[in-house]
Parts: sequence; C-alpha cells; structure tokens
Amino acid sequence: MSPPQLRISLTCLLMLVTCVAWGLPRAASAASDPQTQAELRLRAHLKKRLPPRGLSLDCVDLFLEATTARYFEYAVRERHGGKCGGDPEVAPIVDRFRVPKRGGKILKYDPVEDRWIVAGGGAWRRASLPQV
Repeated sequence: MSPPQLRISLTCLLMLVTCVAWGLPRAASAASDPQTQAELRLRAHLKKRLPPRGLSLDCVDLFLEATTARYFEYAVRERHGGKCGGDPEVAPIVDRFRVPKRGGKILKYDPVEDRWIVAGGGAWRRASLPQV
C-alpha cells in the first residue's frame, strides 16, 4: 500500500472511531436515564396487562403527571382514531401508575379506595356498564 493510500485509510479509520465514540455516551446516558428506565418498565408491565382489557400498547399513551424524589407518576390514556377506533377528541384515563426511580414494585392507583396498590395482582378488566 502506498503512503497516500495508507494515510487515507488511517484518516477514515480515525474518523469512524471518533464518530462511534461520540455516539456511545449519548446512547448510554439515554439508557441510564431514570425517566426512560421507568417508562420502559411501565411499558413492559402494560404489555402483559392490557390485552385482557381489549387494549394494546399501540392504542395507549403514557403521560408523566408528576415526579417525586422516589417516583414517576404516569397516567395511561386510551388513544382514539385510526386503527384504535373511537372519537379522536377523547382520551380517557385508563389507569394511573407510580414507577419507582430505583427499582421496586410498580404501584397502581385505586380510585375507589383512594390509595396506591401493588400493580399486577390479578387480572384487570375493563369496567362494564350495567345493562339497561
């Protein structure tokens, strides 16, 4: 290999290594971000729990409602319109969750008892209205 070709090859290699190294810290910081981790944990939890209710992750949105020193609090809303059906102007809240920042159990808000309970105990069902 001639000196100019070697110089070009080394320059290209150096540029490639620099680009890869520049991207790694950003990817690592996004993966270690507590809010991103909390949302990923909640999505994994919902993926198992929504189908029995007739919902899928494709038809819900997560909204961060509050952040405390220990938790991220999310509202899960139905997404309407397109393949999800329903009125696109309406996005009812399905559930609310507290996801701990440093591991631990995900909590679900029980509006009847006005308290947070451990999520995942038993099957969830969509509330049905009495027949008239």
